[in-house]
Amino acid sequence: MHKCLFSLMLVASATAYAQRLLPPQGQLGELKAYSPAAVKIDSKQYVAAPGLRVYSTQNTLLMPGSVPQKANVWYQLESNTGFIWRIWILDEQEYKTLKAQARPTPTPRPTPTPTATPTT
Repeated sequence: MHKCLFSLMLVASATAYAQRLLPPQGQLGELKAYSPAAVKIDSKQYVAAPGLRVYSTQNTLLMPGSVPQKANVWYQLESNTGFIWRIWILDEQEYKTLKAQARPTPTPRPTPTPTATPTT
């Protein structure tokens, strides 16, 4: 009986602290508008891939009519088409964690052009 109770408590505590795993090759953004054909995140408009999947904060698939029009999201683009193909709706804690991990894009610096030295 004690072993059964201990196992049950262990499983319950593990699920209470479980986080969902998001793929590292994604981008953080704010969903501004959603339709089955196009998605606006931040200020960019994306074409929706034919197999677009949108996951809720509980990691379940959302039907097109259930996708919120505004939310913080983690998303992925198809590398060959640029279409958006996966979106995860984030809860507040996930958003804060991902935002803290985000590295700012470095500002490109112009490379100095060599100056010609006068020949004498």
